[in-house]
Amino acid sequence: MDPWTLAYLAGHRDMNITKRYVHPQEQTILDAMEKARAVKGGHKFGHNRENAAKVQSAESAAIN
Repeated sequence: MDPWTLAYLAGHRDMNITKRYVHPQEQTILDAMEKARAVKGGHKFGHNRENAAKVQSAESAAIN
């Protein structure tokens, strides 16, 4: 379960207490990363030079 739910169920008022007990396993982390890659939502601009140039051009036009 996620650490926020664990903290609530354990009655912890501070996440620092819960962090003592949360130790994700390597496979759990890899599974979560793979699941995040499979999601088709998110923002529309990728992180590449072409899109960065478009954003910069639009910002320059807005300033001028």
